[in-house]
Amino acid sequence: MYRLKVPTGRNLAARTVGAQATEVAIRAGVLNRMTSLARPQSVRIA
Repeated sequence: MYRLKVPTGRNLAARTVGAQATEVAIRAGVLNRMTSLARPQSVRIA
């Protein structure tokens, strides 16, 4: 939860449940994108 809340904030800005679900999905997408950018690319040599 720390990794999710620090870059995106502690509270949701949306008021309705549907909008909150969209906001959480966007936050999770941002977190996944940041994680994938930081992950090293492994290449098999032999």
